[in-house]
Amino acid sequence: MFKVLKYRRPSGDIPFDVFVLEVRAEGKRGLVKVQRVIDALRERGFELLTILLLKKIEDDIYELRPQPYRVLVYWSDSHQAFFLLNGFRKRSQKLPRAELDQARRLRDELLMEGP
Repeated sequence: MFKVLKYRRPSGDIPFDVFVLEVRAEGKRGLVKVQRVIDALRERGFELLTILLLKKIEDDIYELRPQPYRVLVYWSDSHQAFFLLNGFRKRSQKLPRAELDQARRLRDELLMEGP
């Protein structure tokens, strides 16, 4: 079992929850897909790399892949946990720069908070 946590900003905001609200507005089916992949991450962790549900983007940032969505997660060695950072609907082959930049900012915030 792996710990999967939502990142909470110092202000109390949870960026991942904004994504969940957007998915929920599109219908229950998308929310179920996202939750199933998060549950798989909790159960199987890095093993998802082998079945293409998890893709390494950078050293510690990964992309969860519940079609047609993407969830960017950060693996923290110090917490031994995955942190759900942000999510978006995949509209092209390429990872949107703005989404990756946001994930990096959120990861950096988390790192500045310390263990």
